[in-house]
Amino acid sequence: MFKSLSIRLLCIFVASLIVLIGLLRFGIEHSLANTINTLQAESLAKMTRIILDREMNQIDFNRASHVANSTGFRIHIHTPEKNWSSEDKNFDETNFQFKQLTLDSLRLRHKLNKKHAKRTPPNVAVATSFNFNVYRVTTKHGTFFYEVDNQHMLFEWFWILFAALFILCLYLSIRYLFSPVADIRHVVQEVRKGNFNVRTKTNRQDELGELAKQVDNMAEDLGRLIESKRSLLLSISHELRTPLTRAKVSNKLLNKSKHSQSLLEDLNEMEKIISELIEAEKLSQDSPLARQVININALIDEVLHDSFTNDSIEFTPLAENSYIN
Repeated sequence: MFKSLSIRLLCIFVASLIVLIGLLRFGIEHSLANTINTLQAESLAKMTRIILDREMNQIDFNRASHVANSTGFRIHIHTPEKNWSSEDKNFDETNFQFKQLTLDSLRLRHKLNKKHAKRTPPNVAVATSFNFNVYRVTTKHGTFFYEVDNQHMLFEWFWILFAALFILCLYLSIRYLFSPVADIRHVVQEVRKGNFNVRTKTNRQDELGELAKQVDNMAEDLGRLIESKRSLLLSISHELRTPLTRAKVSNKLLNKSKHSQSLLEDLNEMEKIISELIEAEKLSQDSPLARQVININALIDEVLHDSFTNDSIEFTPLAENSYIN
């Protein structure tokens, strides 16, 4: 699988993307977390002032219940007199590790008017859990705890989906960029088999497109070269038959002797070689074979008589199945 160039490039891009996202997330998420906590703490501080009844200088639990129902926050209030919860359950703050937030920032001072900017910032701390955050607002009347669902989980799934789509688009882009490679490989394999008429189907104008054009030109040049070789070989073979025919006619006009008979055999052998060259060239062009039934015993006798006349070779003819196609 890793022999594919597109897969290798995809792995490199994905690894680089993971490292880049990790670095960006470490820096950006840390900054965003502080900003989000600051904004949330500011809102909860205002919410705490709403729950406090300024006229009675005490906590209005009915108003706290109304705020919890309207906002969806889970509110817990601890006072020296009682512990109250919007969900009728006990809240144990010792299960959380709170981190103090600094709300006296330049952003808040710029946002608030001068009258509010002179106020002492409320005492707010935050504890982060898996799927929710707990904010603690401390006042002289009691301690307020707000459980706020963590929206980062949806943010995480969004990034996972985005990364998957990005990788898919990246893979398709790489496949498109390197699509001529498969076409070029197919052409090279066909040329290796002797098919010089195959061409690439790439019309790209980039480097791979230029390479595809060079491969097409190479296949075309090889085809012309092979065709020229075949034509030359056939032409020479046909041209050689003319002087051989004249030599055989001249030999028959001579007086029959041992030398003339030997010369005739050599001329016949040369004519046979030329015929075999022509037949071999025809076979190289994928011409169909002309099959015929022959006798193996007769073929072996002919070979022994033509090529092994002076050798003492004994041959026992086959009794059965001596014919083949």
